[in-house]
Amino acid sequence: MFALGAAGIIVEGSRLLMVTNDEVDYWYSVGGAVEFGESTREALAREIREELGADLEVGDLAAVEESFFSPVEERTGGRRASHTWHQVTLSYWVDVPNGFDPVARSTASHGEEERLGWLSAGDLAAGVTVFPVFFKDVLDGRWPGVRHYVERSGRYV
Repeated sequence: MFALGAAGIIVEGSRLLMVTNDEVDYWYSVGGAVEFGESTREALAREIREELGADLEVGDLAAVEESFFSPVEERTGGRRASHTWHQVTLSYWVDVPNGFDPVARSTASHGEEERLGWLSAGDLAAGVTVFPVFFKDVLDGRWPGVRHYVERSGRYV
C-alpha cells in the first residue's frame, strides 16, 4: 500500500506545535492524508483548518520523509494490521501570526480526541518522542533547501 501525506512544521519563537492523544506515547505533526485531486499544499491548508480551526500561510517545502510500516498489533481491539505500506510525507514551514493560540479540533485515526502542545528544545532534549523524528532538528533553525529523510522504525504514526 502507498500513502501520500502533508505535514506542517509550525514554529513560534523557540517552540514547536505538535499533536498527541491518550492512546500514544509520542507527539506528531499537524497534517494528514492528501485526498485525490489535492496538491500537498492544499491538503495541508485543509488539515490545518480542520485540526486548528485557522487559516495559516503554508510556506516553503522543508522536508520529504519516506516511512515504511510493517504489520504490527494495532492499539484498538488487538487486531493485526494485514498489510505493509510506504508513506511519503511532504513537510512545509507554516507561519503563525503573533499571539496565535491554537485550539485542537480533531480526532486521531481511531477516534481519540487529539490535543495540541508547544514543545521546546528542552522538551526534545529531555527525551520527548516526536514523529517524524527529524522534527528534533527543527528548533535548531530553518535549514536551506529541502531535506530528505527515510524512517524504517515501523511504528504507526
